[in-house]
Amino acid sequence: MLKRFGILTSLVVSLSIFNGTAIEASNFSTGALLNAEWTCINPNIKVQDQVGSTKVADLKMAPTSVKAKNSLTTLQYSKFTLIPSKGKYTAVSLLVFAGKKTYKRALLQLADTQSEQKINFSVQVPTSQISKIVLNITIQNPDDKSSIATCIPNKAYQELSPKGKFSTAESPNEGALCSTSGELSFGVNAPLECSKGVWVSKKLAEDTVATRAYRSLIDRYNSMAATTPNLLLRIDPKAGKWKNDVAGGIIAGARLWGTSKAGDKPIPSYISETGEYVSAQLAADGIRENPEDAKRNRDAAARGGGQAGSHGQYFDFIFSDTSSNGYGFYQVGAHEYTHYAQQILSNGRNGAVEREFWIDEGCATLVGTGMGAVLGLPQNQRADVLETLKKIKDRQPLKFFSRGSQASYADPRINQVYEPGFFACEALVALKGIDGIEKVYRELSSPSANYDTALTAVYGVGLDSIIPFLQKYIDSIISGKPLSLQALEKMYSEIGGK
Repeated sequence: MLKRFGILTSLVVSLSIFNGTAIEASNFSTGALLNAEWTCINPNIKVQDQVGSTKVADLKMAPTSVKAKNSLTTLQYSKFTLIPSKGKYTAVSLLVFAGKKTYKRALLQLADTQSEQKINFSVQVPTSQISKIVLNITIQNPDDKSSIATCIPNKAYQELSPKGKFSTAESPNEGALCSTSGELSFGVNAPLECSKGVWVSKKLAEDTVATRAYRSLIDRYNSMAATTPNLLLRIDPKAGKWKNDVAGGIIAGARLWGTSKAGDKPIPSYISETGEYVSAQLAADGIRENPEDAKRNRDAAARGGGQAGSHGQYFDFIFSDTSSNGYGFYQVGAHEYTHYAQQILSNGRNGAVEREFWIDEGCATLVGTGMGAVLGLPQNQRADVLETLKKIKDRQPLKFFSRGSQASYADPRINQVYEPGFFACEALVALKGIDGIEKVYRELSSPSANYDTALTAVYGVGLDSIIPFLQKYIDSIISGKPLSLQALEKMYSEIGGK
């Protein structure tokens, strides 16, 4: 009941700010100065239980700089994005206060909603009190005086809503309620988008680069016959529950690529939490283990797990209960099988020519994370890939992962390849479908081919043109202003793509 009173108090605050009077808000707003994502609501006080139906907009506003000096902290806000789900809200009021003390107030008039707006709002507050000071944001449709809505942190909004009312992007069903407009989830039949508070199938005509790429991936998977590759599973009985998810990912990858049949030569797969178990089983099966691979597995086990590999003759997986979470694990079975498919499609030449790590690893990551829905795993792994990409320090350009060799793995920077490679592959799949990637590897099977000639045969342009083109898409993703599908297609045509 206290939380519901928090909404009503904030509503009083929002109604009062436009009239110039500040009223103290309840504690649910504590720490809001540093909040980034907000939900704007216009509650019907007479029907207090229908919190979800009161949402009118999503808002993004976070401090772009926070500087502390001499017991004071200065917060600068320069970006503001308001996405209404109903109504037209262009008037914004900002109030920073604690109790009866007002630190700053401002009124903004938005030129546009839906796109990012530049603002200049700064406030200085006591550093020791920053977690107790409230940032109250209210919005209004100037043409409708009763339209005033207050914006609260997303976390507070979800806590105020009835339990189970909203489906997150991790595993929603079409028609379920959602809380963040524009958020994507990659479902078992189609990409889904949160639109006006409901998860809906993304329309083909409205596809983004991301949803067009995923649509190609899941359409192909669903069109392929269910096949079970001939796996020889060597599973450490001491391994945790995570071991059961690995085989499912391999099978999903095999169905997508269609490169395995039940009668094929068995593919040994070694699954354990220790490198010693894998080494012992390989020796028992008469398979030579590269000393570098053995050391890598032991090192991974010492870190608590988080290592997998496709070695031509076999797969190995070193994880633990603590490391078997996040997209690094969720994607691992289908990811490693994709490397096996690359080898089969190219007749083993993908590892024999000058290496293009970005397409090998990037497409394996795209496929691996794209199998989330069919495996009952999170459907929003792409968001985690993007977040990881943005956090990479001393980020290397895509070109760094081109024209390499097996020796390139000695450079620790090679581990940055997965995330930029993911988005490079996403762009290629959006243009030519996942079938286009298959064609690249089939082209590579020719004795005289290399990645440059294979890409030229499929996409009409070689490495010197396609890598700068893909870098522009990656840069747009990192900037938060991704190229539209139409813009990507236009730019592709301009570089001579076909």
